[in-house]
Amino acid sequence: VSSNSGGGSVGPIQQRSPLAGRANMWNMLWAWSVKMRAPMGDLLSWQRVNHFPEAKQLTRKDLLKRHMVRHQIMHGSNSRVAHLFCCLPTTFVLPKEGPVFTEAF
Repeated sequence: VSSNSGGGSVGPIQQRSPLAGRANMWNMLWAWSVKMRAPMGDLLSWQRVNHFPEAKQLTRKDLLKRHMVRHQIMHGSNSRVAHLFCCLPTTFVLPKEGPVFTEAF
């Protein structure tokens, strides 16, 4: 965290990010922790990061299934985008869907 010896207050971006004050001096931020994030709105065109806010909504299989099923229901099987949802294999969230899993196999 950057400190401000000039007596003024440190802005919210500077309080959150160890990159404060060096916003354009890096190309890639590889963080091991999701807590360490660069402000997405302040990234320059050549800067890359490996963690994005709420990326777990797509990378966790149980959440991906929940969103895909929700969109299948929302759009229906007769809509023109129904073919986009057929890529999801039969998926079960265990132990919640244990009985349905047992029936399927």
